[in-house]
Amino acid sequence: MLRFLADENLNAAIMRGLERNYPEIDIVRVQDLGLSGAGDVELLKWAASEKRVLVTHDKRTIPKHLIECWAAGVLSAGAVIIPREFILTVIVEQLAMIALRVDPQEVENQCWRLPL
Repeated sequence: MLRFLADENLNAAIMRGLERNYPEIDIVRVQDLGLSGAGDVELLKWAASEKRVLVTHDKRTIPKHLIECWAAGVLSAGAVIIPREFILTVIVEQLAMIALRVDPQEVENQCWRLPL
């Protein structure tokens, strides 16, 4: 099963939806780890070291930082980008499907965008 790291900008309704409907999914928030205010590259490196896929709304800088990391030989556990405007049930269901059915190796060094 995939493990997630929720960026501090991730809409709280998504977290609540996952926790309520899929308590078996392992997702931690940046805020709960004392990483609030950390830069994108630092978060990506932390997520990679813990084998956690970053879940974020940040479509502007995360893909750019992932490419820079890959170019420098730094691998990642992957990232999932969620649009700021979304249908909650669709996003929660798709994140759950990814977490429960996708092999972690399929997401490594990938940047996925929801909805699929």
